[in-house]
Amino acid sequence: HITYISDMAYRSRKHSVNQSFFSSIETESQAYVLGYLFADGCVRDQYVFSIGSKDIELIEIVKRELRSEHPIYQHEKKLNDRIFISHELTIGSKQLVTDLVRLGCVKNKSASELSIPDIPKELISHFIRGYFDGDGGVCVCKPYGDLCIYFTGCQTLLAQIQQKLEECTNVRHVKIQKHGSIFKLNYKGNGNAKRIREYLYSNALLYLSRKQQLIYSRNPKAC
Repeated sequence: HITYISDMAYRSRKHSVNQSFFSSIETESQAYVLGYLFADGCVRDQYVFSIGSKDIELIEIVKRELRSEHPIYQHEKKLNDRIFISHELTIGSKQLVTDLVRLGCVKNKSASELSIPDIPKELISHFIRGYFDGDGGVCVCKPYGDLCIYFTGCQTLLAQIQQKLEECTNVRHVKIQKHGSIFKLNYKGNGNAKRIREYLYSNALLYLSRKQQLIYSRNPKAC
């Protein structure tokens, strides 16, 4: 069952939220949430943006960090006799939307070439981790059980993520592959996994638990 609420309703509702959260990106929290919104956020118009995920933990992180009192809605979709549950947080704030667009989180992201925003370099790992929690993944490659870490999205943003990972972790250069209508940046091997996880999670306070646990479920040795 899905309950639809008009964008106009969100504009008129008086839910508290930190309106200036994205005015200046100066903390891990701001960089992480911004990165996640680049992945799973949706700017609907100049007043409203929303995020949706099957992982309610991510939605709750964003709500907490924004000090939002907006409700989280649960959606159920039945497909081939299976029920899929997702969660959505929709926030009406002209200032937040204006700042998001200024930072590059634009409307119709799927049709745009996104770029890493101009934020302090010491916060870029947090931005990338937020993006990874939305549009990245971890899997175990057969037959040897090595970890595989990947990012999906537009080619421009993935190329910039690739550049940062190569600069900061010395991972091997890999080719960004076309993956349906989008692109995929895929790092295989335990050596790469160890370097990337140290860059993304060293001293990190905000992350999706299930991905963090999986990326640390092996003890890869550096090559």
